[in-house]
Amino acid sequence: MTTVVSPADPSFICKVCPGKQFNSITVFMSHLTSVHSSIEGGSYTCTYGDNKICNACPAVGISHTDYISHVNRHHLQARSGLRDEKMNANLENWTVYSSTVNLPAALNDPGKGKQKDFFTRSWGVDFVDSALLPSSPHICELPPHSFEKYLRKVRKYYSRHSKPGIVQQPHSGSPSPRSSRETTPSPGPKQDGTASKPTTPPRPVPQKLEVPSVFLDQNFDLSNPTTFNTVFPFLQDTLNENTRLNPFQLDSGDVRQVEKSGKLAQERLSHHLDQVEVSIAHQVAAKSHHFFQVMTYHDALMSQLIALINVVQTLRERLADVEKGVVLALKVPQLCLRKQNLGMVLNSLNTLHTLHQTQPTIQVLLSRQEFAGALDLIATSQDIIKDDIGDVQALRHLPGQLGELMEIIGRMLLSDFKDIVSNELSREIQSVKGSGLGVGDVSIRASSRHKETVTSDDGRENGHKLQLDIENENGNEFVDSLLDECALSSIVSGLIRQNSFSFLEYFEEYGINTIKQVIKDVVLQILDITEEKTLTSLVAEFALIATPEGWTDLLDLLVGSLIVSLRRMNVIYQTIITSLELKHDEIGESSNCDTSSGQGEEFPRLKVKMSANEVMINICDQVHERLGKLVTVRSRPNAVKLVTPEELSIVQKLIDILSEVTEDICGKSSAGLQLSHQGQTILFIQHFHENARSRVATMLENEKWRKFTCSAASLENLSPPLDQLVHPFYGPEAESGGSSFQELRLVGSNEPFTFVESLITYLGILSSYCSLLSDLPPTACLEVGLKIAELLKLFNSRTCQLVLGAGAVSLAGLKTITIRNLAVTLRSLAIVSCLIPHIRQNLMQVFPNLTEKQTITVGRNFDHAAKDYTEHLGELERKIVQIVDATLQQQLNSWERKPPVPSSCFKSIGKQLLKFHEAIQDILPPSQVSSLFRGIHWQFLKRVAEKLKQYKLRPDNSPTHGFVVSELIFYRENLKYMNVLNPEDLIDSTLQTVWTL
Repeated sequence: MTTVVSPADPSFICKVCPGKQFNSITVFMSHLTSVHSSIEGGSYTCTYGDNKICNACPAVGISHTDYISHVNRHHLQARSGLRDEKMNANLENWTVYSSTVNLPAALNDPGKGKQKDFFTRSWGVDFVDSALLPSSPHICELPPHSFEKYLRKVRKYYSRHSKPGIVQQPHSGSPSPRSSRETTPSPGPKQDGTASKPTTPPRPVPQKLEVPSVFLDQNFDLSNPTTFNTVFPFLQDTLNENTRLNPFQLDSGDVRQVEKSGKLAQERLSHHLDQVEVSIAHQVAAKSHHFFQVMTYHDALMSQLIALINVVQTLRERLADVEKGVVLALKVPQLCLRKQNLGMVLNSLNTLHTLHQTQPTIQVLLSRQEFAGALDLIATSQDIIKDDIGDVQALRHLPGQLGELMEIIGRMLLSDFKDIVSNELSREIQSVKGSGLGVGDVSIRASSRHKETVTSDDGRENGHKLQLDIENENGNEFVDSLLDECALSSIVSGLIRQNSFSFLEYFEEYGINTIKQVIKDVVLQILDITEEKTLTSLVAEFALIATPEGWTDLLDLLVGSLIVSLRRMNVIYQTIITSLELKHDEIGESSNCDTSSGQGEEFPRLKVKMSANEVMINICDQVHERLGKLVTVRSRPNAVKLVTPEELSIVQKLIDILSEVTEDICGKSSAGLQLSHQGQTILFIQHFHENARSRVATMLENEKWRKFTCSAASLENLSPPLDQLVHPFYGPEAESGGSSFQELRLVGSNEPFTFVESLITYLGILSSYCSLLSDLPPTACLEVGLKIAELLKLFNSRTCQLVLGAGAVSLAGLKTITIRNLAVTLRSLAIVSCLIPHIRQNLMQVFPNLTEKQTITVGRNFDHAAKDYTEHLGELERKIVQIVDATLQQQLNSWERKPPVPSSCFKSIGKQLLKFHEAIQDILPPSQVSSLFRGIHWQFLKRVAEKLKQYKLRPDNSPTHGFVVSELIFYRENLKYMNVLNPEDLIDSTLQTVWTL
């Protein structure tokens, strides 16, 4: 009878792990399985014992079922001497399948000796792999050293990926071998404790393969590190270089571990191989009837093949009989083809004879300098060789010789073109001024602006020599063009025929050099060189000391000489265009209106015309840019001081003449010189404006702000429109023929204006700005208008700082700013304020072509200036009223409401008002005086009302009320005496407002 071990038996103590005690068999078995066992590829190895070795467990590994039986037999019963009935209940019941053993363990017979690899273990120790595999015809033979570069490149990445902790995943998504073995069902007891009975199928059914998916992958390759580590995982853990002190040496423990794991891997692979062989046998047994069916088909095919061979032999015999009668008939087409070939040979010989005769003709044409005809013959010969007899071996060197001959002709043509251009452009230019070369004073017999189409008849009518005649006002001819039109036209036609356009580059380069030389010659003709200096430095020194007349004379000579040189270049340019048009017309006539050839020639013609036009545009741009650099030299700070408006006007006229000539030549305007002159004009305006600002600032700082008496001659130098707007006003008391005056009168206004001394100087400065509008070019209009508006704002703001800000007390030595100073300043600013609309209107009349944006900009600046003047005038009036109000307020503070009447306070108020009236009556007009007194009057009534409220007085007909009324009546009589207010402002009801305010 079997003794049952109690689950709570304290004898389950692990002898390897000290202190480990387990209360049940299940917990103890879990400990042995997880800690004291090694699982590799589905095989279990027990390590419960000394040095992790169990003497009762095979080293090659056992299955999971055998491992449970091993643990129960050798580790549980050996310790307790009992058989656990509960364990037996969980184990499977014995069946016919329980007699199976682990196939790798059965094949691993220790008597066979040491097995070195998988093949000797499976097929015997005498197995020798002696078969020679033939090389594939589709793969080239590669020696081992071909992979050395790749291996060196990959070795560093392989060492990094082989480090511990990096999991190498196989390519296939199938489960791992371990999981496959663990999930494979095995016969055993059901969960309800009843044993399952085996069933015998009618025929053997192949078992499901437990081979890991990595072996079934079509990309299986052991040279892949990932695949290798999956098949032999123990090598990565055992042979890890990072965990060993010496990576190149293995200790005995690692060696034994490798051998142990290797044996287990061999057994596992053998097990997989056996499974595959069994599966193959099942497949062969299942498909055997298909084999016999294929053999039956094979016999039928062999019979049909024999019959087909007999048919083919019969067909060949019949074809041999037919061939004997047809061969003669087939020779007829061959003879016909031979006749055609002989005809082609004859034509080729005739063509060779023609080519032989053209060679002397080409030499004769070259000797006569008929380059166009020679080039046509050469081109025709090349076309014949290319199209007709290109395969003739004897003529293999002729195309190269013709090509060399064309290159020689091209060099000759280019050399002749250079000689003609250099001889024409290098001729000396007589001194001529640009101001005398206006478009109306110059007659050009050849058209300076080319037309789109020029017929051959027109070309013949123009003659053989193209002549340029430039005449001055007297009709004297002083420049002739000695250009030979026929020679130049022939040369240009030949160059175009060769598609050689480099002559345009030479024309442009030599034209630019000619421009430089012309400028240098003119400068050296006027200026003397005492030491070696560059042209730019020489002109720069001259610009610092030159008078406006001297500078304009230099520019006038430069413009005249450059115009003559440009017109010589224009003659060459027109000859090129005319030759191109004539050549195009000849090709059109010879092609008999062939549309395809005409279109083919149209493109190079347009290309040459565009290139020639660009050359002239570049030359004209160079003229403007180089003159612009000379104008820029005059714009330097030390040189711009010598510039005058007359000089700028003359330079602008010269620029207009040059721009008109260049635009007439190339059809495009150049802006380089115009921009340089605009920059010079702006710098001159800025310099002029800075001087004006400094003059205005100095003048205002020294101003005494008193009424000034001026002579009539000071207004004679004013320019329009100020000379027509500002006139001296002598008054009825002054003599009619007096030479001095104290007041000014503006046109359209009957009121005279008193003024300070600085106003006359300021009007002269404004007059100089207005004269600039007529002297400077229109491009400077906007800048001058902005500077005038800025100067108006400066005069107003500086006056405000000196008068209202009391700056004149410290600068001009005034003790204080009096009411009379304020009044004179008020009338002086009123004059300038009245002139602002007239100055703005004159600006718009002088330059009516301003753009909308420029008009808005100028108008906005003038509006701001007018607004500033209006606000300043109002501030001056309020300042005057404020001063008088403060004086009256001071007198009211000492007012006592008791007899006598009038009191001393109101007597002083009357005196102050009378003194104020005397101070402004000869400065301000009556209307403005009345306006000031009206403001003072109402302000005084408010002050009296405040006093009455302070003393709590009421209109109750008391003696005090009568006293106040008497005082106000006295105040009213004083104002009536000065006659400065309207009667309605002095009626009783107005005075009674002191009780209600």
